[in-house]
Amino acid sequence: MMHTSIQKLQKQGKLKSKWTGPFIIHEVHPNGVVEVFNPTGNQTFKVNGHPLKPFIEPYSTDKEEINLLEPPQL
Repeated sequence: MMHTSIQKLQKQGKLKSKWTGPFIIHEVHPNGVVEVFNPTGNQTFKVNGHPLKPFIEPYSTDKEEINLLEPPQL
């Protein structure tokens, strides 16, 4: 994910997210520059690798019902 400088300039609430994404890492350069690919815009651009965060998909809270068999009688 990448911190957007446009959102930095705008005054927002303390708890509002300052991150956009997810992006796909295309290439990592030795000087700390990371080339990322934006799949929605079909564009690749270079950013500083320091503020990047890994994207973790939200945990699914869907429940599945499982029917158990009765234990055998002894």
